[in-house]
Order: sequence, then structure tokens, then C-alpha cells
Amino acid sequence: MSVHNADTFQPRGAQHPAGSQQIFHRLATPDKPMPAANQFTWNYKELITLMVKAAGIHEGRWGLLLNYGMTPGNFGPSDDQLNPGLIVAVLGIGIQREPLGITIPSSMVVDAAEVNPVRPSEAPETPSSRSHPITGGPSSPPEPSRRERLTRRERS
Repeated sequence: MSVHNADTFQPRGAQHPAGSQQIFHRLATPDKPMPAANQFTWNYKELITLMVKAAGIHEGRWGLLLNYGMTPGNFGPSDDQLNPGLIVAVLGIGIQREPLGITIPSSMVVDAAEVNPVRPSEAPETPSSRSHPITGGPSSPPEPSRRERLTRRERS
């Protein structure tokens, strides 16, 4: 993640030329603290990782998904200078699981098992006879479906 503010902006990956006297970051002093960050940026793998964790996903390879909307039109500064064009808007951002049979390069996906492993406290409990009450345990018949309940009501 990169944190930027208006006073200390430096593009990601910017290089200082050898011997450069340019100062990109102002140093904070007790009488002049650093300004608060007002921009946060992530590369796409960092963004996928954040979304995988937020969704509670622990398995599979996931990539970034963008939904686009497009609208054609005539654009220009005046009616005499119109040109055909296209507006492209990002309608949604999400993640998509790698499709079966298709291998996406690892530079474009994250493995949920690596970036969001299951913690022991999140692992599903193994059922035991003590975990179920005497009534309503695993040997009880399943609850009737909605259709079965309606059918029983109509018959009675």
C-alpha cells in the first residue's frame, strides 16, 4: 500500500537520479508534523488480498474483476466540432475465482490459502456426540421443507 498526501506525493516506483539534490519528502520536525495522509493506493494484488480477507475466503486462486459500462455519443466543444466517441465507466470492482481448466499467470492472481489462511479458531469443529443435545441431534429426522409443511396444512 502506498500512502500519499498533497505535500509529499511521489509516484510509486519513482527513482531518484544518482546525485540528485531533489527532495521529494519533507521531513517532519517537532514544530512541523507531517500532514495527514489523504490518499491511499494499492496495486491490484494488494486490492485482491484485501477483498479476499474481507470476504472471508480461505481457498482458491482469485483475480481482479472489473465491470465496465460503455456509452457511445458525439463529443466536442461545439456543434461544429463534434466527433464520435465512447465513454467507458467502471461500474463495479470485485474478485473472481480462477475458472476451472484455465491457468491465469500467478502475477495476476492471489492464492487465498496463502494470503488468508484458516486460523485454528476459524476451523470448523468436528462433530461429536457431546456437541449435540440429546434431542435435535444428528440422528433426528430433518426438518420438513416448506412444500411439505404447506401440503400437511392443506390435508388437515
